[in-house]
Amino acid sequence: PYQDIMSASVTTSRLQCEVADSLRDMGFEVMEEYLDKRSGYVLDIWIPSLNLAVEVDGPSHYSWDETRQRKELGSTKLKHRLVRLLGLRLKVMPYW
Repeated sequence: PYQDIMSASVTTSRLQCEVADSLRDMGFEVMEEYLDKRSGYVLDIWIPSLNLAVEVDGPSHYSWDETRQRKELGSTKLKHRLVRLLGLRLKVMPYW
């Protein structure tokens, strides 16, 4: 099934695990690597009670422009935009 294919390509960073653990310590129910069926995207962290997705974006989600500024890659921008358009709250936590 689709979920089996998606789970094979998902990696969880140490930073993402630390963020999820901190949220649990604060008393939130946290689901990691949550497959949002409406968008088809795997969300790094999902907090159902807040309708909140947390994306912990590492270096692979960014490139550098000619002025040495970080820029989100197109695929990352698309995911963030679609998640928001579907009415989910989204907090992006970059690695820096």
